[in-house]
Amino acid sequence: MRPASLLREYDRARAYTDDLRQDLAPDEVTGRPYKNSSAIGWHLGHRAHVAHFVIRHIHTGRRGPAQ
Repeated sequence: MRPASLLREYDRARAYTDDLRQDLAPDEVTGRPYKNSSAIGWHLGHRAHVAHFVIRHIHTGRRGPAQ
């Protein structure tokens, strides 16, 4: 996949995620429904973090976090 098309796909995925969370109140983003569960905000941050590494690895040819 070419870098320009990869960036378009990334932007499209981010827009979709932003659309999903747009109507959530701050306490819905940070609150945890159960004591041992994660907040929606954690999952949104995790998604962004993973996307960053995937795009970086595809773009640079890296194969793992240690490289």
